[in-house]
Amino acid sequence: KTIEQPERLAIRYREHAHLEEIPGIESYLTAFERAVQEQTPSGSARSVVDRIERTLREESHDLLWVIDNGVGLDGKRMSALLSDGVSAKGGNASGTFGNGHSVVLPASNLRYVMYGGLTADGESYGAGQAVLASHRDEGDWRSRSGRGVYLRSFKPSSADVPFTLAQGDAIPPMVKCAIDSIRAEHGHGAAVIVPAFNNFEHEQSLQEAVFKAASFNFFQAIHEGRLVVEVVDSEGSGVLDEVSLRDVLGPYRDEMRSGRTGAFLSGRKANEAYETLVDGETHEIETAQGNVVVRLLRRETGRRSAGLCRNGMWITDELPMFQNAFADRQPFQALILLNSDSEDEFFELIREAETPLHDKLAPKQMDLDRRRALRDALREILDGIAELVPASMEDVYSPKDILAFQFEDVEGQGRGGRQPSFWGRVGTTRRSTMVRRRVGKRETGGTGEGGGGGGGRKKRDARIVTEPIFRIASVPIGEGKRTVHVESTDEFEDAELRMFVDENVDATCDRQTRAQAAVVLLSNVRVDGRPLADEELVRNGEGVVGAKLGCLSANARVVMETDYVIPAAAMRLLPGQEPALRIEVLSSRQVSSKDGSETDPEVASDG
Repeated sequence: KTIEQPERLAIRYREHAHLEEIPGIESYLTAFERAVQEQTPSGSARSVVDRIERTLREESHDLLWVIDNGVGLDGKRMSALLSDGVSAKGGNASGTFGNGHSVVLPASNLRYVMYGGLTADGESYGAGQAVLASHRDEGDWRSRSGRGVYLRSFKPSSADVPFTLAQGDAIPPMVKCAIDSIRAEHGHGAAVIVPAFNNFEHEQSLQEAVFKAASFNFFQAIHEGRLVVEVVDSEGSGVLDEVSLRDVLGPYRDEMRSGRTGAFLSGRKANEAYETLVDGETHEIETAQGNVVVRLLRRETGRRSAGLCRNGMWITDELPMFQNAFADRQPFQALILLNSDSEDEFFELIREAETPLHDKLAPKQMDLDRRRALRDALREILDGIAELVPASMEDVYSPKDILAFQFEDVEGQGRGGRQPSFWGRVGTTRRSTMVRRRVGKRETGGTGEGGGGGGGRKKRDARIVTEPIFRIASVPIGEGKRTVHVESTDEFEDAELRMFVDENVDATCDRQTRAQAAVVLLSNVRVDGRPLADEELVRNGEGVVGAKLGCLSANARVVMETDYVIPAAAMRLLPGQEPALRIEVLSSRQVSSKDGSETDPEVASDG
């Protein structure tokens, strides 16, 4: 396709597709039956099984097509798509993908998705994948993966493309129909076919759900005419483009939480980011890794935030080092805009730091030198934005919770007579509070009033902050085992400890609110060496979700040891590695006795 041609995404809904139309449905049924027999599912897994069984009893189901006009899926790209944990990112080409393609699986009640590709050379390919549970075929001693693929055969492990895919006339009709549509409309592109489509488990219409997710996540690409989304469903058709974008975003202006929107930001944040893109001043900030374009919109009131978009896609507004970095500046929104056409090192550093869902940056996954280069560049951008925003004239401000990391020292045999009390970094969460500014001595020059500049980053006022409440550290002591150390600076009654998955996505890959985080199940819980009695454990329908620590004395340490199990839904998000955990200590009086939900946790800390 030409550079001037926008990406076009067509989403089409069809009712009453028959079960026997699904390619490979016989193999699917066999694998499903074996998985259920061997796994004896319970809890959330049982609900997934029930949904699949209910769908298999139905004679017909809904079907969703998603087709685009991209470069298409050739053998190599299709194989990467089917390979668990493999990314086909490369070069600076827009439209390459990471592992986020798996997020569409929960949209199928069968957890089965088909793919089709048509290249510019006219070659067509078809494939599919399903995710059930690991199992063994009858008479086979080897366990088979829960991820199954639809293809013709496997190739030797040394082959560049590990699969023999269906091509040409061998492509099943359900996929071939989508490829024929691509050929007639665009000449090349890719298709995702979702059998047993469940409307993303939303009650809203397909068009509303798709337009909301697309406008929230891709507002830059849509505004700049690089992306057009068309939806055809049972209620009609509609187009989301640069003309209709503002009208689509507008109704969500007052939405404060992302909820289950298929987006990683709330309606309020999406509207603010879009307004910054449209109405903000354009600045270019120089870094050692390349120049960066920033849109900046000053406001009379509100937040001070900086978001990041890459290739027209929203990534995050939770950038490393940026939290609470602008408390002494006037309110503003900033958008850092990165494009693969720039071909600079900063773009590559950001893409390397992105998580598989492209919803946050994780510098810890990078090599040390690359991590330092990214942080240095982000520091230069942070300082550049601060120079563009005037200093705040308020004498009172309210900071967000401050998370500080420190080592707690005790008397020991280390150098200087002190050594860490236990290895690992201790997370300290401080209460959000109103802080009164103490005016300190300014260094030189500038009033910090009017225009840009604000007097420079070194002219900050001194601040009073609150003391830490808890110190919490968590140390793995084996597979599925963990030791947790808890200290409180003050006496604290009725303390209760819980563990949560801290990846901030649920099984559908929607961003969670804090209350939606998956609870880690505990067992064999011991506190200071003593096994806890049944009445000292907190349960829900899944099992033990918390431990009652009782009254915590000031400055005394409590040590809890526990076995734990991470929910299967959370493990599917990061195959092959354990998710990050969050540990919370709260008062038992802050937990509803009716449903076990939290009302206002006293403190949270990374484990």
